[in-house]
Amino acid sequence: ILSGYLNEVIVNYFKGDKNHNLEVVHIIEKYPLGTAGSLKQIENIVSKKFLVIYGDTFFDINIKKFVEFDKKYDAPIGTIFSHPNDHPYDSDLIIVKDNLVEKFVPKPHKDLSCLRNNVNAAFYILNKNIFNYIEENENKDLGRDIFPNVPKYHIASYKSSEYIKDIGTKERLVQVFNDYKSGKTFRRNLKNISLEEQGNNPVVKMKILIDAERKTNITEWNKYKYLLDLPGAHPWSVRFKELLATN
Repeated sequence: ILSGYLNEVIVNYFKGDKNHNLEVVHIIEKYPLGTAGSLKQIENIVSKKFLVIYGDTFFDINIKKFVEFDKKYDAPIGTIFSHPNDHPYDSDLIIVKDNLVEKFVPKPHKDLSCLRNNVNAAFYILNKNIFNYIEENENKDLGRDIFPNVPKYHIASYKSSEYIKDIGTKERLVQVFNDYKSGKTFRRNLKNISLEEQGNNPVVKMKILIDAERKTNITEWNKYKYLLDLPGAHPWSVRFKELLATN
């Protein structure tokens, strides 16, 4: 655990028998280092690959699928979780090609007309190679200062419509609390989606169309091009594009 301001709250929480038989290593920064500078402190502690989870993020996702995706692409720096959200103007956006990040566009944004709502959700699987881009004892932010300097296509993007939200403001915290009480967060987790719900999901319908590719003409395909931009479309988008190109 990396912490700074109000670290004593976290220290007190893990006192006693609350560790659930886990060994907790707690590093407290002496002065503000930002998300990147703080991360640099664990360079000699973590394994080759490690999860980075921000303390002001609430999530209910299928982490197993996220890990499987990272293993499949095995990008030199790692994989970031991406999704559309309701406040792209103050979020770090990414431009992706074939599930690999082509460009990072740090917040804030005055004009979103030329950018897709594809947000860096601040949930990562990183390779230790990331430390080559972070200077020690400097206050730096991963999204603003580090990721934009990583070469193109060295980070994979896992796009999902599952529930993950920044609770860094009072309004967003209240929204997440209400979503949790209503069961919305649980229902969005891929492992909790029922077969019936999948049958009514347009992304799943696209997969059904792809499975029937030989029976469908190009006019029908073009009707469903918009589905490629939907959250969760990535498992089939590559094949879909190939089919459009060959028909």
